[in-house]
Amino acid sequence: MTLQSPILVSLVVSGLFSVASGIWRKRAAASYNVFRRIGAIYSVGLGTILLALTAVSTVQPGIFHTNPSLGIGQRLAVAAIFAFVLAIGVDGLRSPTYRPDLGDTMRGRKSKEAWYQELARRNSRNWWTGEPLAASAHHGARPV
Repeated sequence: MTLQSPILVSLVVSGLFSVASGIWRKRAAASYNVFRRIGAIYSVGLGTILLALTAVSTVQPGIFHTNPSLGIGQRLAVAAIFAFVLAIGVDGLRSPTYRPDLGDTMRGRKSKEAWYQELARRNSRNWWTGEPLAASAHHGARPV
């Protein structure tokens, strides 16, 4: 299993997200949330696949015609890196949207409301873009 190709693909995809995010300056906050979600989905997929491949190659050394001389410690270190990538993706999927144009803060000294109040306000938005949900569409939405 070579690590160079997935890392190269990750860098290329990340670069494309950065360029595309800079193009959408008019809707920067919404495009940031969309690209953050896409990046999180990508991270979850990549972390899951590579973690599974690492687990399979640990249980069945040589199944992928690679160098089976890697010790269990090295395989666990690689698995820990892929688990970290997976955890970053899961965190990105679970985190609420961030829209400074709608009054969101970075939870510093600027924040005027309690975190649970801001979280309730942020959870009543579209998961992808952070746009406020319509009043009629919000009745069937997830509970806050």
